[in-house]
Amino acid sequence: MLILQKIKETNDYLKTVLVSCGAKAENIYTTNSVEVAKIFIFGEALRQGAVNFVITGIGSQEEIGPVLLNWIKSEGIKEEMPVVYFHSGGDEAWVMQKIKEYGADGFLPHDVYLLKEKIINVIKDI
Repeated sequence: MLILQKIKETNDYLKTVLVSCGAKAENIYTTNSVEVAKIFIFGEALRQGAVNFVITGIGSQEEIGPVLLNWIKSEGIKEEMPVVYFHSGGDEAWVMQKIKEYGADGFLPHDVYLLKEKIINVIKDI
């Protein structure tokens, strides 16, 4: 799994939640750089199947999440790698519009209980 968020504390928080839901810490990679994420995904991680799920931020087209998602789609690896946005609050209708606009696979809510429930449902299938 790859977590790409601008704020390190958000990366750490999501990793902690993933681990508490049963994910193995050694299988969770975090960064705040799109370029590092690209190198990581296209490097050994993709060949070894280490990145099978991406959690990233949502925002404008220039933000790191949409930039990474567009790159994943342009490289033809989107089908192998679900991408979900982590949304820290606000209007769910706006989030759904961004998901549709950018082509993400869904979103994770900021509420810790809902977040854990969604993560558990996702990682049991990975």
